[in-house]
Amino acid sequence: MKNLFLYFDSEILEQAEKAVKAGKLLDLKSDIVFKTFFANPSKEADYCRKRLLTAVLNRKVVKAKVLNPEIVPEFISGKAPRLDIHCTIDDGSEIDVEMQGRKYDDDQKKRSVYYAAKLMAGALKEGKKYMSVPEVHQIMFVNFRMADDDRLHHIYMFKENEDNSVLQKDFQIHFIELPKIKEILKKPLKSLSELEFWSILILAGADKHVQTMLRNFPDFKEDLDMAKVNLNKISKDKIAWAYKLSEEKFLYDWAAMQTDRREKDRALKKFEARVYALKSEVESQKAEVEAQKTEVESQKAEVEARKTEVESQKAEVEVQKTEVESQKAEVEAQKTEVESQKAEVEYQKTEIAAQKAELARREAELQKNADELKRKAAVLGITLS
Repeated sequence: MKNLFLYFDSEILEQAEKAVKAGKLLDLKSDIVFKTFFANPSKEADYCRKRLLTAVLNRKVVKAKVLNPEIVPEFISGKAPRLDIHCTIDDGSEIDVEMQGRKYDDDQKKRSVYYAAKLMAGALKEGKKYMSVPEVHQIMFVNFRMADDDRLHHIYMFKENEDNSVLQKDFQIHFIELPKIKEILKKPLKSLSELEFWSILILAGADKHVQTMLRNFPDFKEDLDMAKVNLNKISKDKIAWAYKLSEEKFLYDWAAMQTDRREKDRALKKFEARVYALKSEVESQKAEVEAQKTEVESQKAEVEARKTEVESQKAEVEVQKTEVESQKAEVEAQKTEVESQKAEVEYQKTEIAAQKAELARREAELQKNADELKRKAAVLGITLS
């Protein structure tokens, strides 16, 4: 006991001492209190354990030996231990009982199947035949709803899909959903099943009003008395309170860590969404730039084609210009020749006019000579024809 005190800090031990002095009762919905209540070595715990298993399995259990009574204080150093109660009963069945006071971000059903499978695998001794594997029950008391109905107790086993025939009844998983007891407590109670009694006790056993209500069922008087003694005993144990308070601190820190993680996850998702949006925007802009680049290249090619065409047309114009210049020169030459010919014509025209004037003069002179000759002939009496 002295060594165990070394695990806890002074603040936890001080709170534990105050709780003990105040006469407070531990809450059985706490994983660690549940195990302490049903797995401690007292005769009251042994009685309560057998009665609880009788209620769940619906058959009388006369012996229930706990194989892992120790409570490893892992959560004190920041780790979450599995606070299950592993026991064997008189018919050799292997039972694992666990309390889940809160719902975690995990698959509770898969978790239960995993632990039940481990339980069965561990029950097969080396060299033994499979027929020697004992009946295995994974029993989960949960302080949250799992099935969408009003049934307190659900039992799962391997069954055939079509005809619902049982493949193997020796592997069973039990879920007892404590919140469904609250619906039962809202109504006037005329009778209680054994499992309803123990579920009420686990859910609200520390409540004096609940204890008084349970006194109305004389069939459970011994169960209630033994449970009350057991709960009072462990509630006076400073170490039990230190474990409980350390568990609460761990769960508070864990919840804060989960909240922080969720906030970080949300921030990360928001950041990733923003990055994705920016990436999409960049990709869109990149595609747009590529499209514009393609368009520019196309326009550039078109400009080059037009430039080539212009150069071709320019060369053609130069050729035509050269041809025009040549034609112009030829015209000028022809013009010069025409001018020359015109001058020649003018000259010839002048010459002709001169010749014509000479001819006219000569003609006049000849006429004159002819007239003179006629006159002379007339004088001479010569008739000229």
